[in-house]
Amino acid sequence: MVNPTDHTAAVDLTQIGDTPLRLKRRELALISERIFQHLGVPYGAWAAARNHFLDTAVRLGAGALEGLAEAVEAGAPERFGVDASAKGRRLEARGQHALLVGAQVGHALEAQLAGAEEAVVSVVDIRSPHQLAGVVHRLARRGAAVEVIEGAASATLRARGRLRPGPPSSHADLVHGIEAAPMLWWSLYNTSTLALSQVTEISRYHTGNSPSPTRRRLAIK
Repeated sequence: MVNPTDHTAAVDLTQIGDTPLRLKRRELALISERIFQHLGVPYGAWAAARNHFLDTAVRLGAGALEGLAEAVEAGAPERFGVDASAKGRRLEARGQHALLVGAQVGHALEAQLAGAEEAVVSVVDIRSPHQLAGVVHRLARRGAAVEVIEGAASATLRARGRLRPGPPSSHADLVHGIEAAPMLWWSLYNTSTLALSQVTEISRYHTGNSPSPTRRRLAIK
C-alpha cells in the first residue's frame, strides 16, 4: 500500500525527462479509475466515469488528461451527480468537472433520444464543458450524431439519429494510444496512488487481493 503522506514520491518528477510518452488504453483506464475513486465518485459509478474519460481521450487525446488534472485540482465535490429538471432535459452540475458527470449527461441524452430521432439536453454550472466530447463519441458508436454547443460554464447537446445497441466502451478505440507529456502523466499517476492509501475493494483489487469490483458489472468491453 502507498503511504498517504508520501504519495508524491511514488515517481520522482525531477527525474522523468521530457520525452513524450505513448499511453495505451490499459494505463489510461487504470489511472483514471483510481483518480475518480479518490475524487469521491461513488462505488458503482467508477466504470461509467472511466468509460467517459476514455471516450473523451479518443476525441481530445492528451486534452483528456489535462481535463483529469483540472478535476484533481478542483477536488472532490460536496455531492456527486447532477440535478435534473424539465423531465430530464435540463441538468444542473453544481460546478463539477465534466469528466466527473459526463457519463450522467450522456445517459440523460440517450434517455431523451430513446424512441425518437432528435433530442436536446442542456447542462449548466459545469466546469470545462468541452470535456463532454466523450458523449459525442459514445453516441456515435450507437448511431447518433451529437453537437455540443458550449457556453462559459454550460453546454447544450443536440442529438440526431436512431440509437442502436452498443457496448459501454470499446477496445477498438485507443488501439494506438495517445501521446502525452511525462510531467502531465506522472503527476496524475502520483495522485492516483491516493486511491490505494485506504483499504477499499478497488485498492484490494489493484494490489492483487480481490477480483475487480467493476469487471463484474460494468466491465470494459
